[in-house]
Amino acid sequence: MAEISVILIEDEALIARTMVMILEDKGYEVLGCADNAKEGLKIIQERKPDIALLDIGLKGNENGIWLAEQLKKSVDVPYIFLTSFRDQETIDNAIKTMPYGYLMKPVDEDNLDVAIQLAFQRYSEKKLSNETEGEEKPEFVINDAIFLKDDSFFVKLKFDDILLVKASGNYIEIIVPEKKHVLKSSLKYFIQIIPERKFFQCHRSYIINLEKVDKIGYKNLIINGLEVPIVKDQRDDLLKRLQHYSR
Repeated sequence: MAEISVILIEDEALIARTMVMILEDKGYEVLGCADNAKEGLKIIQERKPDIALLDIGLKGNENGIWLAEQLKKSVDVPYIFLTSFRDQETIDNAIKTMPYGYLMKPVDEDNLDVAIQLAFQRYSEKKLSNETEGEEKPEFVINDAIFLKDDSFFVKLKFDDILLVKASGNYIEIIVPEKKHVLKSSLKYFIQIIPERKFFQCHRSYIINLEKVDKIGYKNLIINGLEVPIVKDQRDDLLKRLQHYSR
């Protein structure tokens, strides 16, 4: 399992160091920090974090609100504002960008953790607004990963790590090396949210990761030592897909 990744844009060095320590203690992966809006925009665009924390009062001509507006134009990353400004004009301008959270400094570590969790929940509603009712789904999809609810946390599972997905009654098993995750859902739903070019349905009960195929037989294939059935028509389609597949 990969950690939830965060990028922090904060121009006060002491606050930045403290927040990085808090985030890492809470189990988040800090991909980087920046102390100005332009550098922050570049690093977020390049590294595509799961969430961005933006200080509103950044030094320079461009502040955190400017940065949020640029993000909405260029990259789909949920963001939370951090600020020590309490005037209504700043609050109103920040709200207009539709952030996923707003925290006043000094930031309490538990409030920060809760704000990130709530931001993920809101983002999931946006990303999965067309879900079929009655199924339990991954909470949301961001970039190259899905997030599964695990107790009180959202846990990131990268598509690259998935070996295969197997239907089992009203549940599916998401199988990664040395582990599997059971989810109340259907293959029909699941195949709609995963990258089409990376995965292939080889059987009515199985979806496989094309990059993980080790061997292909006449009636089955092998992935990481696991035997997966494949029907003849799908076998022909699979061979064609592999011929033209590139990462």
